Amino acid sequence: MSNYKRTLNSARQAIPYLKIMRSCQLDSIIIDKEIFSILKELFLKIFEVYKPSFRDKYQFEIKFFINLLIYRFSVLESKPTYGCKLQNLKYRNEMAHSSKYSMFNGTTDLSKEQKLMYFALKVLTPYLYEKFNEYMTSHGWSEYSNRNPKKKLWKLFQSLEKIYKLSSLLNFYIFLYNGKYTSIVDRLLKIRLVYDNENSNRIISNDYLSFQLVWFVLTNFLLFILPFLNIKGIKNYLKGLLNMKRINKYKDLPLDQCAICKENNEDMNASCPIHIPYITNCGHIYCYYCIKSEMINSSGNKKKSIYMCPRCSVIVKDIEPYYHYDDDDDKNESSSYTSEIDDSEKGDKEGKESEEEDNFSFNDDNINILSRKKFI
Repeated sequence: MSNYKRTLNSARQAIPYLKIMRSCQLDSIIIDKEIFSILKELFLKIFEVYKPSFRDKYQFEIKFFINLLIYRFSVLESKPTYGCKLQNLKYRNEMAHSSKYSMFNGTTDLSKEQKLMYFALKVLTPYLYEKFNEYMTSHGWSEYSNRNPKKKLWKLFQSLEKIYKLSSLLNFYIFLYNGKYTSIVDRLLKIRLVYDNENSNRIISNDYLSFQLVWFVLTNFLLFILPFLNIKGIKNYLKGLLNMKRINKYKDLPLDQCAICKENNEDMNASCPIHIPYITNCGHIYCYYCIKSEMINSSGNKKKSIYMCPRCSVIVKDIEPYYHYDDDDDKNESSSYTSEIDDSEKGDKEGKESEEEDNFSFNDDNINILSRKKFI
């Protein structure tokens, strides 16, 4: 009998400490969160059309109901959660495996007390916390004086929240060290994740991981270089090069019609006269607003344009006001201008003659006066 005990003790010491991959445990938690968000989104779509205010009013109750469903069909029935199932994990009662070493990866179901406490701490407590926090915020408990009991309760609640977050951080560091308890609740209840079937191997697709790695690097590179590229200008330039029908379409358009207005107008038979005419470096005339907006939108820069003329496909770089006068208007203006000059010249001549006559009459009077003085 003593020899048997010695052999058993030596075998226990030879078997290494039970280790569960930390990545598997963390992946199971992430998968459970993703499944919860998917179920929540699908459940909220029910009230998207019918009573949308109900969704905002009872959002905490909806989350509690979804968590209750997940708890009902997993932990309560001694089954793994959906994320744990995908990672070949299952909760084990660690109180039944108090020894540091274990000869087998034995799985002991959770006790009734552990299941009840799991529901109270992981399902009910988050619901009560969110509900009470929303109540305090809506009623402005933080704005009361320091002597008010509501303000003291609010401070106590905030202190407990900080303590919980700090303890969660410390527990995570301990988990990274020994890989045993993923959360504070698991540590308090003495439950941990172990392999559900120790004979099944973890299948890893290196092709998938390589694809994810390459895609991740490519997306980061694109996010880095995209702000330096003028996507809109490149798009419009390529569009102008490839769309040759657009050039031939407005080549024979009358010169008094704006080709840009014609292109933007849905009615192709409508007349589009030019307003505030501006001429381009290629010699075609457009509305100022039309050609200026197209030049700015082509490159996103006011100083540089890559807009192609819809009539001749030449890049429009400069524009200037276009002044045009008809021959009749020029003749009328020249005749009116010459008539004004003649009238002004006649007026000047008449003024000079009147001044000379006045001067002459003044001189005659002076002569008469002088002759009278001599005669006297």
